[in-house]
Amino acid sequence: DPLKDDPELVGREIRNQLDEAAVRERRCVVCVPLNWALTLQVNIPEMPDEDMASFLEIESEKGFPYAPEDLLISCSRYRTPGEEQHATVVAIPKNHLALLEAALNAAQLKPASFSLAISALQEPEKESDDGVVALLLGENTLELQISSGNGVVALRSFEHAFSEDGDGKRVDADLIAREVKITLGRLPRDVGGTVRTLRVFGRQELIEPFLRDIRPSASG
Repeated sequence: DPLKDDPELVGREIRNQLDEAAVRERRCVVCVPLNWALTLQVNIPEMPDEDMASFLEIESEKGFPYAPEDLLISCSRYRTPGEEQHATVVAIPKNHLALLEAALNAAQLKPASFSLAISALQEPEKESDDGVVALLLGENTLELQISSGNGVVALRSFEHAFSEDGDGKRVDADLIAREVKITLGRLPRDVGGTVRTLRVFGRQELIEPFLRDIRPSASG
């Protein structure tokens, strides 16, 4: 765990894995887990574009339980079908990334960029109002992103989405279907109706049974 274990130890383990796979490339793109991120939903009133950055900065200061200098912040703006403007503000504690960078340095790697894994896999649809629910089935967590109106409108992470059965690990499709519906219901008034597509990312052995289980709920 890069947040708990010694960075030298984490870096050495990463380097061992890369050496075993005969990977020589030093540059890397890093996807951080969604459960590291803090999110904030902001309603944006009509204002000149030049005032937008300072407005979102003030809202972030009020909304996050950390000092601004302790966070790395990114914003995704979107418009509803009714032309209301909103933003999803995402913040990651700088200390988390500092520990991760120390581990990467120990692994003799040079990070080119950092991003959220789910957002790297599913970018918002450009020039389209159609919404997308994206799910990433990870090793121990499930990540959810909803995008619409050229931006990210919701991000959530689930720590208890998996269970063990006779065939191995399985995703609780009923739980995820219920949480997706709850999340859609919390979106700005007319955004939920734009969501028509479900995309699932992950290992095939997890995806296939999950899709079978969730299809009846997703179709409804």
